[in-house]
Amino acid sequence: GGKADDRRQFDTDGMVGPDQGNQVAFDQVTPTVDGIFKGTGGCILCYGASGTGKMQTLAGKEGDPGLLERAANHIFDKQLATKVQVQVLQVCFEVVTDLLDPSSTVTYREQG
Repeated sequence: GGKADDRRQFDTDGMVGPDQGNQVAFDQVTPTVDGIFKGTGGCILCYGASGTGKMQTLAGKEGDPGLLERAANHIFDKQLATKVQVQVLQVCFEVVTDLLDPSSTVTYREQG
């Protein structure tokens, strides 16, 4: 483990358990998605160890769409004349990849 002063504390708005479906997850992030209609940026983060279902939560499976499809449907069902920008990033072993354009270069900075 690291030194006590190396630890960081993070707050969450919610968590979804392994027995809950993607609709439950989307219900928790709907306020974040709705924020775009008020001009608010948002971030939906799926975090966990390998094999815990992060990608299934985002991408979904047949009969249970993931957060990406549900969010897109939610946004476009409103049929508003608005511009929406989306970025889907994967952070794995401290390597950041843009899943919508894996050939692109992703830049980020850490604030501490």
